[in-house]
This record gives sequence, C-alpha cells and structure tokens, in this order.
Amino acid sequence: MTAPRDDADLPLPKQAEWVSPWSFDDEWELAEARRHALAEKRRREREQKNPASVSPISTEVSKTAVSALRTKSFKECGANVEPVEAQPLVVPAPVAAPVPTVKTVTDMDYTRFQPPPVVVSPATSKRSSQQPSAMPEPTPTAQPPLHSPAPVAMKSAAPPAARVSNFEPQLEKANDEPGEPPHLQPQAPRSTKPVSVEREFQHQPVFSWNTPIILSLGMLGFMLLAWIYLHDSSGGSDNDLRITVPVDQTPKIQAPERLKVFLNAIKRVENHELDMKPAWNWDTPTLAAHVIKNGDALDNLRDLLEDFDWHAHHAAWHGEDLGEHPAWPHVRFLLQAQSAYLMRHGNHEAALIAVIDMAELSRRMHELWAWPSFMLRAQEMHMACVQSAAEILRQVRMSSSSLAAFQNEFHQCAPTDTLLQGALSAFYVHQKKLLFGEKSGAPVDTLPRGITRERPARLFFKKHETLGLFADAIRRLRNEIVLPPYAALGGSTQTVSNIRRSRPLMIQPNGAGAAYFSEHIEPYLNIPERHGLAKARHGLLLCLFAVRRYVVEHQKLPPDLACLVPNYLLEVPTDPFSGEPMQYDPLKGLLYSVGADLVKSGGTITDPPLIDADEPTVDLGIAIATPAAPISPAPKK
Repeated sequence: MTAPRDDADLPLPKQAEWVSPWSFDDEWELAEARRHALAEKRRREREQKNPASVSPISTEVSKTAVSALRTKSFKECGANVEPVEAQPLVVPAPVAAPVPTVKTVTDMDYTRFQPPPVVVSPATSKRSSQQPSAMPEPTPTAQPPLHSPAPVAMKSAAPPAARVSNFEPQLEKANDEPGEPPHLQPQAPRSTKPVSVEREFQHQPVFSWNTPIILSLGMLGFMLLAWIYLHDSSGGSDNDLRITVPVDQTPKIQAPERLKVFLNAIKRVENHELDMKPAWNWDTPTLAAHVIKNGDALDNLRDLLEDFDWHAHHAAWHGEDLGEHPAWPHVRFLLQAQSAYLMRHGNHEAALIAVIDMAELSRRMHELWAWPSFMLRAQEMHMACVQSAAEILRQVRMSSSSLAAFQNEFHQCAPTDTLLQGALSAFYVHQKKLLFGEKSGAPVDTLPRGITRERPARLFFKKHETLGLFADAIRRLRNEIVLPPYAALGGSTQTVSNIRRSRPLMIQPNGAGAAYFSEHIEPYLNIPERHGLAKARHGLLLCLFAVRRYVVEHQKLPPDLACLVPNYLLEVPTDPFSGEPMQYDPLKGLLYSVGADLVKSGGTITDPPLIDADEPTVDLGIAIATPAAPISPAPKK
C-alpha cells in the first residue's frame, strides 16, 4: 500500500511564463528529452552495478545543489528570477554504510540554447525532492509532454532523477567529473519572423511605384507634344487690319477688261540688248519702229485713262490677277520710248503728256488693293515716270504757265502714306482669304479668283498661327511707314531684319506654315523702303519743275529753294530720309536727297537718273558759270 503523500496540499507547480510560438521549439524539446533519457540510462547502469553505493540522501543533496547552482547562474546572467525562499532540508537518519559521493551526470550543451528564466517555487522543489518519478525512454520521433504524469515506482530502490523542465538548461558533463557549472552568456535575440515567412517574402515580388510614374510622365509628355503640334491657337483680334473702304456696288465696270486688252496688245522689243539701256539712249529709227508697232496698245491706254473712275474697290478686280501679267516690263519700255521719241521730234508738251500718263497709271494702280502685285507694279511705273520726267525737264523749252499745269498734275499723283497703309491692310485680308476662303468673313464675290474653299489642314501647317505671322508683319510695316522721316532707315532695317527669317525647319510644329509665310511676305518687305524712295524722287521732280519755271521767268537759277515758296512751290518738299529740305547745289546744278544711307556726299549723277538709292540726284541742265580768275599783267622788262 502506497504511503500518503505529504505534499498533497501543496499548490500545483507554476507553469513557465514564456512559451515560444515558433517552429524550432519542438526541436529543442526533443533534444532535451534525448539528453534526459541518456542521463537516466547511465544512472540506472551505475545503480545496477553498485546499488549499495547510491543513497537517496546524496541524490537529494545533489538535486538541491544543482537547483541552487542553476538559480545562481540565472541571476548572474541577468535573468528575471523570482526569489526562492530557503526550505529546510529533511535528512533521514544516517545509515551504517558510508555514503559515497555520487556524481550527477547531465549531458547538456549550454552554448547551443539560451532558454528564458524559470520560476522555481518552494512547493515544486520539495515535491521533486520527496517524490521520485520515472520517465520512460523516448523514441527519436516522440515528443515528451510539457507536464509529466504522476511518478511510477521503480524496481530499483534508487530514487529516479529529478524532472528537469524542457526550458531549463542542464549542467554539462566533463569526463564524468563534477565541476563548476558554466555561467550562461547572453545571446542576441533571434529573428522573430518565422523561416517560412522570411522565405515567402524573399520570393514574393515587391510592387514599385516607379513603373506607373514613368508611364504616366511618358503619357503626359506625349499628350503635351501632340497638343503642341496639333493645337492651332488664334492670333487674336485683327480689327485694326480691316479695310474701312466700302465695297463698290456698281453692277458692271469696264476698267478690268480694258486693262487686260491693253496688256495683251503690247509688242515686245525684238532686240533684247535694248532692254538693258534706257529708251532715250536708243537710236531714233529703233524708237520710231517700236512706237509705231505699239500704236494700238497706246490707243488702248488712252481709252483706259479716259475712264476717270476705275472703281478700284469693285469685286470685278478680284477675278484675275492682272498685276502678274508678263507684259508689264514692256509697258515701262514702251511709255519711256514714246516720251523719248516725242522729245526728239521737238514735241516737248506731248512728251510731258506721256510722262503724266505714266504718273496717272501709277496712281491708279496704287488704289487697286485686290491683289498685292498691283502695288509692286505701281512703284515700278512711278520709277519709270520720274526718270523720264527728269530727262525731259533737263531739256524742255516751255513757258512757265505750261510747266505749272504739268506740275499740278504731277503733284496729284504723289504716293501717300495713308494710301499705302490701306493697301497693306488689304494685303493682310488677301492672305486671310487664301487661307480660310469664305470663312474669312469677306464677301464671297471678293474672294481671289472666286475660290471659296479654305486651305486644307495638314500636319506642320497651322492656319491661325500662320495668319498671325502675317498680321504681325503687316503691323510692323504699317508702323514703319509713319515713322519720322529721319528714322526711316533705322526702322526699316530693324523691322525687315525681324520679319525676314531663314527658312524654318519642317519638323517644327508650324514648319510648313512658317515656310509659307516666308515665301509670301518677301515681296512686301521692301515696300516701305521703296515708298520712301518714291516720295524722295517725287519731291525732287517737284523742285525741278519749280526751278525750271523760275529760270524761265528770271533767266537765272534761284539762290536757294526757300525763294521758290509760295510762287512756285506751296512748301519745300521734305527729304523723307533726313527730315530736312531737299539738298540744292546751284554751282553744280544738282538737286539730290541724302538717300537711304543718310550720308550727304554732294549728289551723284547717274544714267538713268535717280537710279541710285543711296543718293537720288537730278540734273537741272543749267549751272552757274564760275567766273575765271583775273589774268595778272606780265612783268615789265
């Protein structure tokens, strides 16, 4: 019969406060179970060999010493161990036989495991010392339970080894000799992440924001580039460039048809070498033959000029671009040849009438705004007019009153700034019609050649942006015309250099439109400069008319141009390049302008006259003779 246990009323042992949730704890418990089994096996073998040498008292003492050493080691390692109260050790009466010292063999490796501290209660210590328990030998794959069942009686009288917690470190055996148990060394905590989780995260792809950000920026850049190349922004308001002259509502006019008939009737010069020389330098038979051959053309010109109202703003002028007719260069040669032929035959008045016809034709073409080519032909015709007038007035023999009549007619044909500004606005409207057709807002019957379709849209050609280039250029040219006369050169040079550009690259967003603008704006860029030369030449011819009249009445040259006002001139013409009166040199018999270079060098006579743009000059045909120096008497011998 089993004796009652004296620790039945003691509290149950306190479980370990730390239980590892990780997978390697199973391996730890299995390893400790194997070591416990090995120690138990060796202890049994020793008991079987010498059963009398083992004493329960020594076993209890050894267990108490090991527990004290374990508690001391945990305290030295800094473990948080609850204080254990010392319990009195109950020692039975000594036996007769001597008690040999029993070596406690524990095969534990302290360097491999570092378990947490274990709280050892007094009840647990007492129960372990008084009630032996037997542990069966575990198999390699079996895992012992955390709490062992009640102890079972062993066949041998020797008390079994004490139950050691799976979480408690064991003393290491060294050659079966008892020694000082090693102190536990603190070990760095292992990773709290399971191995399986670490491997899973190592192979799992990590999402990155770099790819969507790069794709978004690329898409944004592509959209921005597409918007730059495809978006056509409006150039703004162009109310300041609209034509303020109302459209002529006359049902039908004859002037366009008559002008076309005149141009078609022109006979060209057979000898092309004569085109390189002015008509007054031709020989008389050649002049006569050329004038007689073009008799019908001259009659058509007189019929054309007798129509005093050309209806310059009528829609009929937009049907065909007569300014690009190939006969215009021959018109200049024919009219100059006519005046030179009449002058050689002594008919000075008829020669001046031919000159006034050229001035009238130039004036009327200045008023034709339907096509930009009319302005270019008007400036060329004015140049031919002043050259012929300068050559005739140098030799004319007429009364002062007759010269005054021609002077008044010539004065009315002077080019004006207001007329040219209106023409430039009409050129802008013309380009707008070519780009947008009937969408330009102009009357349908005024569209060039009746074309109502707009220019087809295509890549690298933006219609609104191209029209904006024309608007900006036309505004600069209009402002240049009204600049102060002395600033004409500086304004012209600066404006033309800003507008005239090299041909742009086609890969630009509006490359084709910029190329179209450069090609069509080029003929307009020299209009302000040629307009300034035309005003200077026209003023020199007015001064020449007045000087010739003064010579006819006073039989001498005027000392200066101021004495010609107001009988012969309303005012002295202003040089548009210097802002001062025209230059007059009575000793050389010259009238000249400082020209486009603004440098006064005393006048330069050219053939034909007024051809030099840097210093346009006309010859009076009369010069004051310089008195000869008195002859000194010969010395007496």
